[in-house]
Amino acid sequence: MQRWIYILGVLLGAQVLVAGGLMLRGDRLGPARTDALLVAADLKDVDRLTIDGPVSNDAAGGKPAADARVELVKHDGNWTMPANFDAPADAKKVDALLKQLASVRRGLPIATTAQALDRFKVGEHDYERRIVASHGEKALATVYLSAASGARKANARTAQDAAIYNVDMATYDLPTGAGDWLDKALLQRDAAVLTRIEVSEAGKPTVTLSRPSPASKDAQASDDGSAEKKDHASAAAAPAWSADGLGAGEQLDQAKADALVQAITNLRVDSVLGTQAQPDWQQDPPQLRVTVADAANKSVTWTIVKPKSGDVHVLKASDRPWYFELKSWSAKPLLDAAAPDKLVVHANAPAPPAKAH
Repeated sequence: MQRWIYILGVLLGAQVLVAGGLMLRGDRLGPARTDALLVAADLKDVDRLTIDGPVSNDAAGGKPAADARVELVKHDGNWTMPANFDAPADAKKVDALLKQLASVRRGLPIATTAQALDRFKVGEHDYERRIVASHGEKALATVYLSAASGARKANARTAQDAAIYNVDMATYDLPTGAGDWLDKALLQRDAAVLTRIEVSEAGKPTVTLSRPSPASKDAQASDDGSAEKKDHASAAAAPAWSADGLGAGEQLDQAKADALVQAITNLRVDSVLGTQAQPDWQQDPPQLRVTVADAANKSVTWTIVKPKSGDVHVLKASDRPWYFELKSWSAKPLLDAAAPDKLVVHANAPAPPAKAH
C-alpha cells in the first residue's frame, strides 16, 4: 500500500511540474492578447516601405504584378519612389501609415488554423495587401491584410502570427499605384511671395503681371521707425497687380489676376511620366508657358503641351527633372485662368445694362 502511495505521489509531482512549465511557456500556438499591438517591432527607424497586392495562388505564381507594387524609400530625410523615376512621395501620407501601423491593436481573433490563411486572403502567397516595413535590408515587420466587414476594418496577421485578427485598418488606404503616393503638391507656390507672372499662350501676345513685394512694404515701414506703420502695412490687402503687354484700351482684370494666382498655388500633378521627352510632347510653341517669380527674383517656368492622343496635358517645370501628367480636371483651372484674353478687359467697354425694376 505504501508503495502505491509513493508511486502516485511521484506521478502527482510530475504532473504539477508539467503544468507549471506549460504555464510559464504559454500557448505558442494560441492567439495573442487582443489588446496587444499588431506589430511588436519598433518602427521609428523604418526607411523602406513596400506595399503590394492583390496576389493569388491561382495567378502569376503567387507574385504581385508589376503595377500592383509600390516601394517607398527614405533618403536624406525625404521619401521617394525609386521605381518611379525617384519622384518624391507624399511624406505626410507615408508618415501617417507608419504611425497607424505602429499603433494598431489586435482585434478579436477570427481564425487560428493554417488552412484559414488563404481562405481569409492573408496567406503568404494569397493576400489582398502586404506591407513590408524595413530598415535597410532588414525587414522589421511584414503584415498581410484583406478587407473585412465593417467600416475601416481589415483581417490581418503578421508573418509571425498563426492567428488572424480583426483590426482598425482599411485596405483601400493602401494603394499600390505610384501616382497614389506621389507628392502631388510639389509644384505649388506660396501666393503671398509671388511678384511676377508671365503667361504666353500659343498664337497670342505674352502678358506679364507684376506687383510690389508685400515684404518690401514691411521693410519700408520699419525703416522710418514707425511700428504702427509696419503693423498697418502687414494688415493691408495684398498689393494690386499691374500688367505689361496689353493692347490699346485694355486693362488688367484684378479679379482674374487673383484667379490666376489661385490656379498657380493650387496646381496638383497627377503622375510622373518620366525624365525624357517623348516625340508626342514636342510642340513649338507649346500650348501654354507660365513663368512665376518671387520677391527674391527666383523664377520657374512651366511649359504645358497637349499630346495628340489622350485627354491629358504634359507639364515640364524648369526646376524639376520630371515630366508630369495633368488630367483634364487638373489642367483646366490653370489653362482657363492663364488665357490672356480672359485676364484683360477693355477700358472703354460699355457698362452692363441696368436691371429693370
